[in-house]
Amino acid sequence: MQHVTKLTFVLCFAVLLFSACFVFAPPACAQVAAAGAIVGTVTDATGAVVPDAEVTATNNATQQKRTVQSNSQGFYAIESLLAAQYDVTVKKVGFQTYTAQNVTVDAGARVQMNASLAVGTEATQIQVQAETLAVETASSESGGTIAGKEIENFQLNGRNFQMLAMLVPGVNNTNGAQEMGGGGLTQGNTISVNGVGTEFTNFLQDGVFNMNTGCQCGVNITSPIDTISEFRIVKDNFSAKYPLSGSANIMVETKSGTNAFHGAGYEYLRNDVFDARNFFDGSTKAPLRQNIYGFTVGGPIKRNKTFFLVGEDWRKRSVGTTLRGAFPDQALRSGDFTNSPTLGTGGLQLDANSIKALKQWKFSPGTKQGISVDVEAIVHIPFHLRSDR
Repeated sequence: MQHVTKLTFVLCFAVLLFSACFVFAPPACAQVAAAGAIVGTVTDATGAVVPDAEVTATNNATQQKRTVQSNSQGFYAIESLLAAQYDVTVKKVGFQTYTAQNVTVDAGARVQMNASLAVGTEATQIQVQAETLAVETASSESGGTIAGKEIENFQLNGRNFQMLAMLVPGVNNTNGAQEMGGGGLTQGNTISVNGVGTEFTNFLQDGVFNMNTGCQCGVNITSPIDTISEFRIVKDNFSAKYPLSGSANIMVETKSGTNAFHGAGYEYLRNDVFDARNFFDGSTKAPLRQNIYGFTVGGPIKRNKTFFLVGEDWRKRSVGTTLRGAFPDQALRSGDFTNSPTLGTGGLQLDANSIKALKQWKFSPGTKQGISVDVEAIVHIPFHLRSDR
């Protein structure tokens, strides 16, 4: 019995370890499309290039570091960076240390950060605050980034991140102003870019292809709003690194844990108690009960090395719909169209040919033969129907 218990424990530990290899693995080749980069040239005060300078990018949230050397032309490139803010440090013997703080790297973006070193000792530091570039200078791509603050602060009907895509020029939502559900699996794609069909919009989640491969018409996984750090839309002149690209690529970056534990709980409520009566509801409001609630929690497993973030989102919705139509009253059903709401007092006037054609089908004015119809007043019958559910 003890042997069986020990074997079970070993198997469970192996499964957890195997899962962790995927969950906590660094970005792989499949994620290269959404990986960002910091590139630039290292020069001295005279403008001459500085080769073999040590350039280090440090993730401000996790303190993870990436280090490269500038080449013989003074150029450096730090590839495969996650979307985050970085401090970039440049060191070279005989020069003062140069540090650019809060360099923002968006999903799939290449950020240009040139460094000019002053003569001095490495112990002396020059710190500059990175500024957001108004124009992309490292590539010909165009598009837009929806940052974390915009995701958190904008009011979304249905809390689906796709609604925010319309903040980028050239992007339209085929769902219009209607509510969009969010979270879970197999969510529809409603984003049209540059007037092209929605099936040509490609979605990536943390660099992984995230589309229905059968019809290219839906998103496999739609993450809850509170687990998304940002998403970026690239819609013109994009690189060949993006897979199955049509009109645009939408790269969603989920949040990562950091060196500090943090979390949140939320509840978003909609209820007909707070709503005004719809004009078409009549005397009774259609019922509405909607609750969207969930949590996120994240933190370090091993500081500066491994992190976790968990989020869950639940939705409960009960809604009534008012359907209105037209229904004929007893007089109309008996063939008396005198008080028809769609005609004047004179009724519908038919010419001689129309009356002759109707009589051939035994429709005779003022008779009860066949179907009772006054051929002098053949009308479109309005239909009224109401159904509350």
